Amino acid sequence: LLRLARHSRGLTYPPRVLRLPSPARASVAAVLVLVTTGAATPVAAAPAPWKQDIDKAIGRRDISVAVGLGGRWLYRREARVQRTPASNEKLLLSMALLQRTSLTTRIRTQLFAKGRTRNGVLRGHLWIVGHGDPGVDKPTMSALARAVHEAGIRKVLGRVMGATTGFQRDWWAPGWRDHFPRDHIALPTALTFQGNRDARGVHIRDPERRAARSLTNRLRALGVHVVMDAGAGAPPRGLRHIVTLRSRPFQALLRLMNRRSRNFYAEVLGKWLGRLVLGGAGSIAKGA
Repeated sequence: LLRLARHSRGLTYPPRVLRLPSPARASVAAVLVLVTTGAATPVAAAPAPWKQDIDKAIGRRDISVAVGLGGRWLYRREARVQRTPASNEKLLLSMALLQRTSLTTRIRTQLFAKGRTRNGVLRGHLWIVGHGDPGVDKPTMSALARAVHEAGIRKVLGRVMGATTGFQRDWWAPGWRDHFPRDHIALPTALTFQGNRDARGVHIRDPERRAARSLTNRLRALGVHVVMDAGAGAPPRGLRHIVTLRSRPFQALLRLMNRRSRNFYAEVLGKWLGRLVLGGAGSIAKGA
């Protein structure tokens, strides 16, 4: 994997040369002379079935593959061709994710209440808490609004709040160019919303507040009166659970990340992996 990662960054390794003892080199030389001068031409052995499977899967696609074991190459195909790093590193990230979890894993998005509810009136705030689902969107907020309505809440004396916790709010990594956050990578947050872009496709810095605003609008459309405007911040202790939604399984998330080369999915899932493995708030450095 380290060799693959180096190749994906446009670096190459020199060919590995096997050094044989002198008697062995003499034997090899003798065999080569016999093969060269002999009347019969040796027949090359057919590649192993697993190598044929890889060749068939690749076909004419422009792909590099290298398989090594115990310090020796077992299979190489265009292994020295330089590749653009981003999409290739998504494949390595996928390997790392699936080493720690499975294709059926789903990421939570939760809704909590702070304060007592009496006669359908919540005397406090609603809190949306994300855990790294990169696909949270308007339908997610509609599902949360229905859960609030089904819980019997008809009036919120406080506001809907989006939690800014779970991930660090870092938006930079060594090797990034100055324009990457603006043009290629939206802010990776634990509570995402609409790819953390606005209606014009511009990357935003307040996805948690926008998620809270969307839920507020959907609650009001269902007849739930929310007194105050949406906000964002760190949730307090003593929250009361209302509902937990789960993302699409990793099988679908990784397909979107890899086949459509979605940088945002990769950065969010990288932080999710860093938090899973190292604990604490997820960050780009922990994901790396």
